[in-house]
Amino acid sequence: MKRLIVGISGASGAIYGVRLLQILRDVDSVETHLVMSQAARQTLALETHFSLREVQALADVTHDARDIAASISSGSYPTAGMVILPCSIKTLSGIVTVILTDCLPRGGCDIKRAATSGAVCARNAAAYRAFAFNDPGR
Repeated sequence: MKRLIVGISGASGAIYGVRLLQILRDVDSVETHLVMSQAARQTLALETHFSLREVQALADVTHDARDIAASISSGSYPTAGMVILPCSIKTLSGIVTVILTDCLPRGGCDIKRAATSGAVCARNAAAYRAFAFNDPGR
């Protein structure tokens, strides 16, 4: 079974992360590991009708973003990759500049370091962009 880390940051659009988890729930070959920032929990409550418990129940494993000892915080923990959806500019900049404040940027950095596939969908008032990093097809 492939492990996929699904990160949800505090950017507007938490429903996209929820929808991804709903789709992956039906894929038997994928084990999802959810990590949500504190801001994501607030955004979820403001933008959707889903409770935190309902979203956590969609994932196979849930990690506290503040737990730097979590398995997903280690570069030696094998995964198929990571998706951060939506990805705040703060989280994206943490990945790029290696400012590892919690499990979201730490996981992104580990994916970059391991040359595993990863994707973030960053939301910014000026532009919407999707970024892929360490894509073997590039």
